[in-house]
Amino acid sequence: NQHPDTMISIYNFAFLLKSMEKFKEAEEFFREHLAACRARHGEYHQETVDSMVGLAECLEECGKVDEAQELGFLPSEGRLKLENEHPDGTDTNYSLADKSMKKFEEAEE
Repeated sequence: NQHPDTMISIYNFAFLLKSMEKFKEAEEFFREHLAACRARHGEYHQETVDSMVGLAECLEECGKVDEAQELGFLPSEGRLKLENEHPDGTDTNYSLADKSMKKFEEAEE
C-alpha cells in the first residue's frame, strides 16, 4: 500500500524494531517501505534514500554486508541527482561517507 500514512507507519515500525535491535524483523518492514518508496517516488527521493540506509544498517547487523553495501550507497550519478533535486540529499551522502570512513579506519587498525 502506497498511501503516505501507511508508508510512514511502516517506516516508523521498522525504525522502532531496529532501535530494539530486532534487525531481522526490521529488515522485512524496511524492504516493504523501500519497495513502496521506489514505486511512489523513484530511486533518488530523500524518503527512498532514508529507507535504503535503514535497510542497509539492518542487513549489516544480520551479517549481509555485501547486500548492505549495495543498498547503502547510491551510484555517483544518483548522488548528484539527489543533491540537485533534494537539498537534504547532501546531508545523507555526507552521513553515509562518514560511516564508511569510520568502518575503513576501524578495519585498518
